[in-house]
Amino acid sequence: METPRKEKRTHRVVIFDFDSTLSEPQYVARHKAWAIADKPQLLDTLSTEERIANFGGRHRVDALDALLGSLLASNAEVYIVSLGFKCAIVPQLETVGLLRHFDQSRIYGQDSDALRGVHYVKADLIALLVEANCWRAADVLFVSEPIVYSPTVGT
Repeated sequence: METPRKEKRTHRVVIFDFDSTLSEPQYVARHKAWAIADKPQLLDTLSTEERIANFGGRHRVDALDALLGSLLASNAEVYIVSLGFKCAIVPQLETVGLLRHFDQSRIYGQDSDALRGVHYVKADLIALLVEANCWRAADVLFVSEPIVYSPTVGT
C-alpha cells in the first residue's frame, strides 16, 4: 500500500512591509536622513541609481523580482502594508521595475484610509483584510524586516 503524500502547503497571501523588508534604506548625506517611505519628499529627490541602491542594489532587485514573480505564478496574492506613505512606495517600486507585481489597491501606507481607520496598527489592518477576504490565518504570511510572522505561529 502506498503512503499518501502530504502536499506542501504554501501561503496564498503574502503581505510585505516596505522599509527594511522590500527596501534597504540608505543614508542620504545631502539630506542628513535615511531614505524611508515616510519621507516622500526626500525619496522624490533620489536618482534612479539611488533608488536601486535603496533596494539593496541591482542584484537584490533582481532577486525580489524573481521572488515576487514566483509568488504570483503560484497564485499567491501579494500586498504591502507599511507605515510609509503609499505615494512614496509606488514610485520607488515603479523605478526599479517591481510595481508590476502589485495591484495598487493592495498597497497600504499611512496615507491610506484603511490604515488610518485602524489608527496605523498594521496588525489590525491585516486582521481586517483576513476577515473581509475570508482567508484562513494559516494561509497568510506577513514578512517584516528580517522577521517573518504568521498568524498561526505568532511573532
